[in-house]
Amino acid sequence: MDGFTTSAKLDKLGMRGSDTCELVFDNCKVPGKMFSHQKLPFISCFILMIFLVVHSSLYYYAVFWRFFMHQDKINRPLIL
Repeated sequence: MDGFTTSAKLDKLGMRGSDTCELVFDNCKVPGKMFSHQKLPFISCFILMIFLVVHSSLYYYAVFWRFFMHQDKINRPLIL
C-alpha cells in the first residue's frame, strides 16, 4: 500500500505471543467519503447526552427548589 510502512520488530517485555512493530502512515491516501456514514451515530449520541444532562439538571433543580422552599416547615437545619 502506498504511504504505509512498518518498522522492525520491537523487543518487549512479557507477552511475546504476537509481534509488535510501529505502523507508519506517510502520505497515505484515505477516501473522503469513507467515514461519512460514521458521523450520524456520534451526532445522535451527542444529542442524547445533551438531553440527559439538561433533563437531569432541571429535575434536580426542581427537587432542591422544593426542598429549600419548604425548609422552614421541616424545622431542622440544612446542615445536619
